[in-house]
Amino acid sequence: MPNRLTGTLDSRIKGSLIKLITLSIVIFALSSQGCKRGPDRITFGGSTVGSDDTNNPSSPDGSAQTNEVNTPTALTFTTAFPRITALQWENSVRDILLLDTTPNLSAQFPGDPQNTLFANDGNSLIVSDPLWQSYVQAAEKISDSLAANAAQMAKLIPASAANLTGDAKAKTIITPLATRAFRRPPTDAQMSRLLVQFNKGTALTGNTNAVNAGIQAVVYLLLQSPYFLYRVELGTGASALTTLNAWEVASRISFAAWNTIPDAELIASARSGELLTEAVLAKQVKRVMADPKANPVLLQFYTTIFGTSTYADVIKKDPSIVKSWPADMGKTLVQESELFINEVVVKNKGGINQLLTADYAFVNSQTAPLYKVPAPAGSGFVKTTLDTNERIGILTQIGFLARRSGEKESNAIRRGVLVSDKLLCADVTTNAPTPPKVDPPGANQTSRDVINKISGPGTCGAGCHAQYINPSGYAFENFDAAGNFRTTDNGHPVNAAATLTLKTGPVDYKGPHDFVEKLKSSSDLHTCLVKKAVGLLYARLVDTEDETLIAYLAEQSAADVSTRDMFATILMDSRIKLRGNKGK
Repeated sequence: MPNRLTGTLDSRIKGSLIKLITLSIVIFALSSQGCKRGPDRITFGGSTVGSDDTNNPSSPDGSAQTNEVNTPTALTFTTAFPRITALQWENSVRDILLLDTTPNLSAQFPGDPQNTLFANDGNSLIVSDPLWQSYVQAAEKISDSLAANAAQMAKLIPASAANLTGDAKAKTIITPLATRAFRRPPTDAQMSRLLVQFNKGTALTGNTNAVNAGIQAVVYLLLQSPYFLYRVELGTGASALTTLNAWEVASRISFAAWNTIPDAELIASARSGELLTEAVLAKQVKRVMADPKANPVLLQFYTTIFGTSTYADVIKKDPSIVKSWPADMGKTLVQESELFINEVVVKNKGGINQLLTADYAFVNSQTAPLYKVPAPAGSGFVKTTLDTNERIGILTQIGFLARRSGEKESNAIRRGVLVSDKLLCADVTTNAPTPPKVDPPGANQTSRDVINKISGPGTCGAGCHAQYINPSGYAFENFDAAGNFRTTDNGHPVNAAATLTLKTGPVDYKGPHDFVEKLKSSSDLHTCLVKKAVGLLYARLVDTEDETLIAYLAEQSAADVSTRDMFATILMDSRIKLRGNKGK
């Protein structure tokens, strides 16, 4: 569109946008400070928004019902204004505007804070000045693009608006747009403001098509609204443990499982208040998690834990251990691992046990020689059964082994750190010293001998390394730096046996298969996995009040409950309706 929207912004909508910007800054300040209470009710157009608002229904019988393992009596304070993540922004804009694809603009935003594994902790997600400017610029680009696309614009005009005129037509167009953006219907005051914006559309944009100009102007404003950029969770008020209203619960579920806004069915259950009942909550959560839109969060969970995106950075291997290491091997290893995780978790409805013990991998012509299997025709990947005397699960696949090795030597420390930190929650990375330099083994040494000498018993690494990290990595000494299976290292027999210290006590193992089987049967693994799932789906740090839920789900995980079902249990628990308002 012409720059008249932005060029005349000060004179045309200065008052409304200044109020919007000021409100966002206030929310930012309140949500980022260390206070132990949620902020007072905030206003947009003069109307309060909270569970006592007429647009925020309770359950049909007036009470919030729970589907629970146990109901917490208190939770640590979390902000009432968690910002949506960059991924959620992309998906939400697509779904608000009924686009076929995401706008693909968030790569230009300042990155989300990386202080937690999944970079989605609500207390850390704030709006900085640079991010705010990015939002404003993105809103302009998107509204410009929308104005230039008549077919896309037509999607935003409901059929029921065809025979209407004036404000009735405008409201019919604005209501579904604003409801998707705010994740609840706009209040009367908000509708009045949006209606003014709509009616000024031609003056603001220069577009002589009044309806299209109105939509363009409204979209520009909606995409800067704090009710779009934040998941407002005011709940019932000032008690230490506040109960969220139906709209807020619908948003929590949708953003947790789909990383986007609620769909029409979730909106309907929130509007009626039935979402707050145990039966409807369970029904909706099961539906949401069964939807293919939940597949990406299942993949995100495991690709993040195993760090598969970093496989792209794998270093080239020495010709002495592998004949060929193509320049795009990193890309191959990322694809291989994602195909494998999708097969196990999405297609076969598995979980961590199956990821650790599956007897197959997705192999292409580049990795086939490393797995010692026939190369498939072409450049694609083929699901291939591996030699179970050598390989077992994701930890014996090329991506993990090669990425966590040097150019020529395997590295038990780097392999062990991932297992200890990401699979056992041993917290070996907090305040960890710089990893020791690992030199090539001497004539009478193996790689393990070198690791043991610099970080084993009797060294400064006798604590974390000797008890946790090294034993978690020694299990994979049967694999060289490229992921080839081996029985000797530097001319000496491989020793892949060790004793790993777990919270439940020491565990002896003999080689990779024995290690994986004992890891799979360890409560440490399943407890750690569930903690990470709780953190991902609740978008907060794990709380001591979560321990009962975690213990229950750890038992379920050990018993082969699928990750999809585990996620559903977390989302239908009573905690999905609760927020720590004052802290414990």
